[in-house]
Amino acid sequence: MAIHPPVEVLAPPLHVPSSLPGEWSGERAEPLGALLDRTLDEVLALYPEPLRSAERADLARQRFHLQQIYRPGARIADLGGGIGLLSPACAALGMTTWLEDDHGDSVNRRSPIDALGVHRRAGVRVLATPVSDFGAHFDDASLDIVSCIESIEHWHHSPRTVMEEVARVLRPGGLFLLAAPNAASAYHRAKLLLRRSNRSCFHDWYFPTAFRRHVRV
Repeated sequence: MAIHPPVEVLAPPLHVPSSLPGEWSGERAEPLGALLDRTLDEVLALYPEPLRSAERADLARQRFHLQQIYRPGARIADLGGGIGLLSPACAALGMTTWLEDDHGDSVNRRSPIDALGVHRRAGVRVLATPVSDFGAHFDDASLDIVSCIESIEHWHHSPRTVMEEVARVLRPGGLFLLAAPNAASAYHRAKLLLRRSNRSCFHDWYFPTAFRRHVRV
């Protein structure tokens, strides 16, 4: 599966320190790539099937994003990450991690985050509130990183107030990682040639009381 970079990174490029915790005392640090792979495998093992297989199929993309945002000891808020692997992996790496999501999507309703137990076991601080309320729990310049991975295209409200809150809560020089699907990718163009729509299925829009699928891509 091709890995596409995020739509935009609204901060200077991330530079992971050349020395990880423990090196100062003469201990041999684990290479960053090996550390990320081991952590993802350990967190992945906490998921039951069939969620484990679904997360494993998306592992390359998750690893790519994790590599962009990993900073030892950082404070991070993940917006709209649901029951996905990213926020528990961040927490398992020692980052102070919040997840803000109302968990209203179908996959989250089928596997409630508290019953799943992966995130709280990893140390994620779960804020079960809509992304539109982001910022209420954070002081000015209190976070090092905010991530929003393939969530914004589901929002049925203007992103403006959320973006303003992101700017407020990030410390100077902080990182905002924003990613969204590419509707013009070769994969989606091929679907159109085969007369398949890039949009959500009609019944996903028509029947539910609240439409939760892609609004923009």
